[in-house]
Amino acid sequence: MSEPTSESRILAEGPVRHRFRTRVDFGDVDHAGILYYPKMFHYAHLAYEDFLRGSGSYSLPNCFRQHRIGTPVVSTQAQFQGPLAHGERVEIEVVVCRLGVRSFTLGFRLCDAEDGAVRARIEVVHAVVDMNAFRSCEIPDELRTYMESGK
Repeated sequence: MSEPTSESRILAEGPVRHRFRTRVDFGDVDHAGILYYPKMFHYAHLAYEDFLRGSGSYSLPNCFRQHRIGTPVVSTQAQFQGPLAHGERVEIEVVVCRLGVRSFTLGFRLCDAEDGAVRARIEVVHAVVDMNAFRSCEIPDELRTYMESGK
């Protein structure tokens, strides 16, 4: 049996490591009154920042300022499974999909907070870079431990 292709693979599979809630505001919707698709990536980023706040010293501002580590996005994928409308509450589930040596992949499931239905799945690959040299570097041990444990 062959491996699933990226087109057929379900994104953001795995145990939930973090949950973040938000609401679909008026400025987030398109003319049809549903969440404008780039906003889904924005919601995923908000959940990413909230997830990192729990890491201790590796919150995103501390990564940049204190540790001089950046985590630029190098790849994204999304699967849209249903609309989110103006006023709906959204729960974003954060999943650690892959931890490499110098990169990591996080998955995000955007769910209707009322019925739990998954409306979108997103995966984001982040490289880890030394901000002083702007070169690839290893994931710091403390950050790796946090992502592995979710605590």
